[in-house]
Amino acid sequence: MFKLMFRVRRPAILCLTTASLLNTTDPSNGLFRRHSSTFGTIIGDKASQIPEPALAAIASRIPEAKQRYIGDIHQLEPHARCQRTSNPAIYGARSVMNVLVGAATVPVSLLVTTFRAHPALNALPNLVAYDGTLLNGTGPESRQLLLSAMQFHTPEVPFMFLNVAAQSTTAASRLHFNTDEVNACVRLIELLLGKRIQPDQICVISFYKEQSRHLQSRFDQLGVELTTVNSLQGCEKEVVILLTTRTNFSADSADFLDDYRRVNVATTRSRHGQFILDNAESLTTVPFWRRILDWAASLNAIVPVSTLEWCFFRKHRISVQTNKQTDRQPDKQKNRQTDRQTDASALYAYSKECLLTFDHIARRL
Repeated sequence: MFKLMFRVRRPAILCLTTASLLNTTDPSNGLFRRHSSTFGTIIGDKASQIPEPALAAIASRIPEAKQRYIGDIHQLEPHARCQRTSNPAIYGARSVMNVLVGAATVPVSLLVTTFRAHPALNALPNLVAYDGTLLNGTGPESRQLLLSAMQFHTPEVPFMFLNVAAQSTTAASRLHFNTDEVNACVRLIELLLGKRIQPDQICVISFYKEQSRHLQSRFDQLGVELTTVNSLQGCEKEVVILLTTRTNFSADSADFLDDYRRVNVATTRSRHGQFILDNAESLTTVPFWRRILDWAASLNAIVPVSTLEWCFFRKHRISVQTNKQTDRQPDKQKNRQTDRQTDASALYAYSKECLLTFDHIARRL
């Protein structure tokens, strides 16, 4: 079949994994062993996850082909699926991108303009990984899905850190989960769906398998994608919710939370808005998380879970006021009734915020 394919209509492009490329060009029994010498160009995508030995193997297997690699040294490494204390993670080979970027004779072209996210969200990866080098390729007017649905404390920045006060729990498997974080995440999704944001526009990233297990039964009903950082690299969603889950840890035992590459991938998948859920006080033990929280605090974006609904009611209240001003013949009785309902909802949520703030101050005294 393959002989016939290459004889009758030779494919211009072959899409293969790195392992498949090496298997199919094996000199002894590879499917493409008689055609590999005709391959003119090899393009390796997500090259930050291709290990250095694969580069050497490809070069020796198909020496005539030009090789081009596309990747990001600030994203997941080849052994990202292994525990950070495992031998592959500690002693494993570098990625192709790390090798090539450090080679003096290899030409490198920098791609620094990003077209995915709302431009205000690019401040986060610039802070975490790129030292301010990322440039905005998309205007804010084309990334208004979330900003039009709810009110943020900094109205032009669709970012929120939901501060979950509860502590995480360690399961018998020694994996971590946080029931309060699960409940907060589900409530956030319900509010987003109530604003006509579609389930397929939302993605939840969980750092821990045990937390994913607790979420899965709830998510089957909501129709929202639940995934891991490893699975989402190279993909995007309109709204991304990141669950970091773990609390009460030291900087030396932060595990996944101390990997800036993993956090960088998790916080650069969204197009219209980003949420992060965890305990802010616990995350301050990790230096680069402290920088993220300082940035969030500068936007007044660290929000107690108890005030989440207020952000949605507040936006609705503003919309009602705007409609009253622009309607030439308003139904005054209907508007008054709507005003009373939204005022009551906003007042209730705001009162809970005030009580929470007072309780926090009292405990410090």
